Amino acid sequence: LCPCTPASAPVRGGRALLRWHATARTMAADATPHPAQVADRATRAARDAALAVALAHAAAGDALAFERFYNATVGYARALARRIVHGADLEDALADGYLDAWRLAPRFDPARGSAVSWLLNIVHSRALDICRRRHAGCDELQTPEADSADPGPGDRLWQREAGRRLNQ
Repeated sequence: LCPCTPASAPVRGGRALLRWHATARTMAADATPHPAQVADRATRAARDAALAVALAHAAAGDALAFERFYNATVGYARALARRIVHGADLEDALADGYLDAWRLAPRFDPARGSAVSWLLNIVHSRALDICRRRHAGCDELQTPEADSADPGPGDRLWQREAGRRLNQ
């Protein structure tokens, strides 16, 4: 049994216990959270406070504080960027994101959100910028020249096939 299950729960296991547990949780809207959730929230709050302090010191020019911030958050940032870009683009997104975080550290406001979410927003934007640049470059290469009077090989093949179908 989990620690939040009271003694009044059914003794037998299986579906009856699961049903009771689900019903008890939905009925108690103001119920206390699971002990693991409370510990997780406390851990996150302590982490966010430490990162906010590190960013405040980094805003004042403390490179060691920013290094602590980097070491504590690079795993989150890499995991997010990896979902959008890969390879060298991944490293570029991280480098651009952390450079922006260093520049924008004085503008971080802990009252508006956590330092991790602030950083992830920056890294997400940089990764999307890289993705857009790469995609825009591909579109330019694939767009046919508008001022070219000669049809390309694909156009000639299409014209030949269309003419052949009309003559059948």
